[in-house]
Amino acid sequence: MDWAKAKNILIVVFLTLNIFLLAYGSMHRPQNVNSNEGVVSVLEILQKRGITISEDYELPKYNKRTPMLIMENYVINRKDVLSFLFGKNEDFDLIKAIDKSLEDDKIKSYADGSKHIEFTGVGSFVYVDEDATIKIEEFNIEKDSLQDKQIIKGFRKLFLNMNIDVSSFILDRVKTNDDGSYTFVFVENYKNYLVFDNRAKITVFNSGIKAIDFSISKIDGFSKSSSPIMPAHLVLLKNFYTLANSEQNDAGIIICSIDIGFKGFDDKIDENTPNTESTVQSPSWRVISKDGREMYFKAYDGEEIK
Repeated sequence: MDWAKAKNILIVVFLTLNIFLLAYGSMHRPQNVNSNEGVVSVLEILQKRGITISEDYELPKYNKRTPMLIMENYVINRKDVLSFLFGKNEDFDLIKAIDKSLEDDKIKSYADGSKHIEFTGVGSFVYVDEDATIKIEEFNIEKDSLQDKQIIKGFRKLFLNMNIDVSSFILDRVKTNDDGSYTFVFVENYKNYLVFDNRAKITVFNSGIKAIDFSISKIDGFSKSSSPIMPAHLVLLKNFYTLANSEQNDAGIIICSIDIGFKGFDDKIDENTPNTESTVQSPSWRVISKDGREMYFKAYDGEEIK
């Protein structure tokens, strides 16, 4: 037997086994992302490939095993939504539109002057008003005096007028647009997890509502079983080609936020999904780059959610 060759083979096998055990161990024990040497090594590798974590951000901690989230349809009352968004315009035959929608469920969009709404699912709609005629006092804010509590108060007041419960939604981020408007992004928080598909994007100009993009499903709790979570740094390493190629220039990508939550593989529960049917959403990592782009990855295996 060629013992020198056999020795080299054994060394390769030993190194491969140790690399596997390092990755497996980091997935199956509680993470302290600030002191884990493996994390530091991975981040150094990513940085050499143009993927950098913002200096003022730390990788989040998480539960090493997490269940799925069970969801059901949340049926929006279209009459309440239309009454608030269109009811103050005397020229709009609101009652006729509502009756028509009840008779023929295929009618999902309405327009009046500068206003237009489309119901994109049983629990979702998109509303646009270029004139921003509906004013919310709490949204009358200046760039240098943005107050989270004030914004959330205005958000809840807005949806209370449409009889939609958003009491567990939190302000996720604020974007300043080129035309001087703001876009507020809200996401539901369920037991310290973000539910990414339960979200509202509201664009405001001079305290008036220019646009609403809203989607919600009813949360029915966690599944009984749970599975191990792939740590964020290993998800980044697995997807570094995807992350690196997401930039339009050669400067690389700066990651400013990584959050764990739940996301379905479809954007919304479909309009035709029966109300009694449950769906599940899997634990997911959300990665946000400095320029505001979002990418989602399954937390069980690190695969990208497109």
